[in-house]
Amino acid sequence: MKKKYPFTLLILLFIFFESYSQDEKQHNPISEELLNDFVEKFDQHIYEVLPDYSLSDVDGNIVKLSDFKQKVILLEFWATWCAPCVSGIPVQKEIMERLENRKIQDFIWVNVSVDSDSTAWKKMVESKAIPGINLICELDIAEKIYNIEHYPTVVLINNKREIIGFDIANPGWGRGPTIEFLIIQGLNGVKSSDAFRKIIVPGKAEVGKEFKEWSDNYFGKDYIHSSN
Repeated sequence: MKKKYPFTLLILLFIFFESYSQDEKQHNPISEELLNDFVEKFDQHIYEVLPDYSLSDVDGNIVKLSDFKQKVILLEFWATWCAPCVSGIPVQKEIMERLENRKIQDFIWVNVSVDSDSTAWKKMVESKAIPGINLICELDIAEKIYNIEHYPTVVLINNKREIIGFDIANPGWGRGPTIEFLIIQGLNGVKSSDAFRKIIVPGKAEVGKEFKEWSDNYFGKDYIHSSN
């Protein structure tokens, strides 16, 4: 049985990241034990090859993950009835725009809906201009084939279709910096659990040096504030 992670832990980590995207002076430290408990789930199914299941796009075309050869793929499992999923769409747009502007190659974002109402799904994809590749699959397929238990669930896979991060940070965390860092690290062959440990300094109210330097270079100096 998979270990369950308390909702309070997710809230704590979300507050931690949000505090660094704002001009605040006080931040709550996160213990090493708490961090270990959290990132342990990122290594679920680590390096398992994701099934090359046939899915449909909005035009009814059959698409497989193997179609995106030599690409690092972020799979976001979502649904139109999932409020957190929908609220993360604007952030996804921001992330994708930054990646495109920086000409980040060898990466693709694939949204996999589990909606039973394909009409509602197509309507939302069109009305909200959801970027990336938009596919749909049955709910039981997502659960049985891809081991998805809740929505949204974000899975990062390398260019060999191996899972390098399972149920990682979703787009809403810190409005992008966290998941973008995991994507960039993934492009460099770093699994998400190791990348996440570069973000937080356990026991201290500060972010990691490597993450801070990357953020300053990627977003602009002091986008992520230090604790000083």
